[in-house]
Amino acid sequence: MQQETNRPAQWPMGILWGLVVVLLVLNVALLFILNQARLLAIDTLNEVEIKLNKLATEVIVYNIKLDQSVPVKADVPLNQTVNIPLDTVLPIDQVLTVPFQTPGGKIEIDMPIKTDFPINIVVPVDFNQSIRVDTAVQLDTTVPVEIDIARTSLASYLIQARQDVVRLRNYLTLQAEPVLSDLPVSDPLPVSELEEAAESPTQIQAAIVEEAPASEPNILVEPPVSSASLPENNLQPVDLGFCKHTYWPLQLNTAWSYNSPDSFYVQQVDQVLDNQVQLSTQYEGQGVQFNLECYEEGLGGAYLGDMRRITEFGDLQFSSIGGMFLPHPEQMEEIETIWSQELNVTGMVQAHQGSEVIAGEIEQGHATATYRSINFEMMETPLGQREVLRIEQKLNLSLAINFELDDRTVPVTEKIDLTTVYWFARGIGPVKMHWQGGTIQRDIQIDDATVIQQISVPALAEEQLVSVCIQLEDESSECLWTSGISEEDLTAPSDSELAIETFVLPDLADLQGNIIDETDVAGTSGAAEPSSGSSNNDSDDNRLLLLAYAETIAGLAEEINQAGNKFGAAAMNYRDGALALGEFQTEFETFKSGVESPMNKVNQLSPPSPAAAVHQKFVAGLEQCDQAIGLMDQWFDHQDSGIKETTILLVASCLDQVSNAEEELRELIQ
Repeated sequence: MQQETNRPAQWPMGILWGLVVVLLVLNVALLFILNQARLLAIDTLNEVEIKLNKLATEVIVYNIKLDQSVPVKADVPLNQTVNIPLDTVLPIDQVLTVPFQTPGGKIEIDMPIKTDFPINIVVPVDFNQSIRVDTAVQLDTTVPVEIDIARTSLASYLIQARQDVVRLRNYLTLQAEPVLSDLPVSDPLPVSELEEAAESPTQIQAAIVEEAPASEPNILVEPPVSSASLPENNLQPVDLGFCKHTYWPLQLNTAWSYNSPDSFYVQQVDQVLDNQVQLSTQYEGQGVQFNLECYEEGLGGAYLGDMRRITEFGDLQFSSIGGMFLPHPEQMEEIETIWSQELNVTGMVQAHQGSEVIAGEIEQGHATATYRSINFEMMETPLGQREVLRIEQKLNLSLAINFELDDRTVPVTEKIDLTTVYWFARGIGPVKMHWQGGTIQRDIQIDDATVIQQISVPALAEEQLVSVCIQLEDESSECLWTSGISEEDLTAPSDSELAIETFVLPDLADLQGNIIDETDVAGTSGAAEPSSGSSNNDSDDNRLLLLAYAETIAGLAEEINQAGNKFGAAAMNYRDGALALGEFQTEFETFKSGVESPMNKVNQLSPPSPAAAVHQKFVAGLEQCDQAIGLMDQWFDHQDSGIKETTILLVASCLDQVSNAEEELRELIQ
């Protein structure tokens, strides 16, 4: 007998197809709903991006209430002609005795004159003097202050937020990588393209290495390769705000390696935040860090270029007054263009006396860096042959230092003049540097003795950029090398790059009221040979030295005052339209030459010890005249009323300080 087999119940095919259709419809509906949500999210993210862009460019106006007294102290030059009209009648009523010669002799006849004499003339009256203003102005007003969001610390957070929004939006739109509208067109060369380029001898070969620690960038030495056709901005793939500069791409973790016969070192970008860049490098075996500030006008702040070797001159702290290290590229590229930086200097300077090390505090310090675009040159770089811009820097440091020595204060005036040449390439940064050395002059005041030291700062060999390493998005590093460089060509890092003569304070026992030039013992004009003992005439000699110094200062101050007052009058005439621009520039050049000559003479003076403090005030006042000259040079190139008014105030302050110092000197010699 055949047994029946139990079979599961089967659904009719129609029902199964119905279920499939229902599930398909549900899936389509679900996908439709999800897509609608995705599109809505994309629209929302687009709106958020627009609002973030708008917020990043917003300018907030905040009204600040001012209610305070502002002191005003200045000499206001007046040089103008006032026309006084006279319209009157002068009555004449008198008797004139007129002599006549007759055959009978001489007779006199009285002739009465009675008349009215009309007068209608204009009498010009010249005023040429300075009015001293010393008062306080009470301000009671409201000042609107504009806060540009793009120049605040909030800007970097807005940029990051926008990048996150764009990244999420691109993810929702199924794009692999975010593309920001304001990012540079050229990104770093991807690894795939580098591998393809390696197959052709005319393309770039590059090595990929793991990211090194920030303090010691990993520089690949083999194989040394050349690069000939990378994009112009390949080192700057992210938005850097004001820190974006064509001639120095400051991307985070970028490292530049420099080599010379004297040393090898690496300079790296450690941080880019709030329009500030932190750079690190090495000098004589020690790590060095410094900051570069970014402005709309360019790169600057407390950065002066080769900050490594400036550490040779002391523990110097810089704070910016104005000016840029690198201005806008358009300004840099105008050959023979000149720009400058002004900084205050504080800190400590070390000196030696015998085996003892003595630290002196910088009471007053000033740094001026003047830059000049020289020319364009062709140079081999890690990115192949490039046109580079050669820039010369003249750096002057003027330091007033106080040393505490044997229960007394020893003031030292130190002037340092240095020259450095830089070569910058677009999209790369500094590709070569040449430290050309300079001079140091010290005037050391110990009691009644003046010691003059003049020291030469040696030049060093040119430093060539040999490689650039940039960080990729996967946090690996890509290193590009200059063609023809091998490991054997690199110099070992030096423990002693710059040999400068040690700062030595003289022994007090050897000084007895003399002026000693340690560069040439014959001394400066009027210097005496060192004596072995004191003299009864020491006080008389010191008095004579003080009087001679005061007489010299009085003459130089008179020259400066005359030049300053004349320039002030010319500025007033130009403002009133009585003087053409060309004539005003001629007056400025006259003022410039009339002030610079006595300023140079003052800087060469070695004041007697009692006048050292007054001399420093005199020099500080003249520095404001020097700043005014620099500003006016800029004003004639780019006329800005703010610069001109600032210059006039600086000149007035300069003349006021010179006058005060001269008055203190007169009181000192009485």
